[in-house]
Amino acid sequence: MNQVQALATDIVGRGVAALWAGLGIVVLLLSFEPSTALHVGGVLALAIATYLALCSDRVSQDQITQASMLATIGVGVWPRQSYTQEVIGGALRQAHLRFARDAVGAAVVFFASSLLVSLVV
Repeated sequence: MNQVQALATDIVGRGVAALWAGLGIVVLLLSFEPSTALHVGGVLALAIATYLALCSDRVSQDQITQASMLATIGVGVWPRQSYTQEVIGGALRQAHLRFARDAVGAAVVFFASSLLVSLVV
């Protein structure tokens, strides 16, 4: 089970890293106006969190095959379909929600930083 969770976190984390790279590029391009850049970063972080939350719901409803279970954990036993769905779907859902929670935290930091910058400048 820990192996499945670690792999799910790794798979989802790679996609999230690409999203954060895009957010970083947008914020960097808007760096001429720091308050606006941080505000846009907060909005995009909320968009990432929403996307991940929606994906977590969809992933838990998708059909997961036994072949994907074997490819994921590499065992030679064919588990029941309900067990396969529960294990992989649950691990992917938890990984999506964990990254969504982190994105909400980042959005709060972006908005707080934007407010501080606008008050100071």
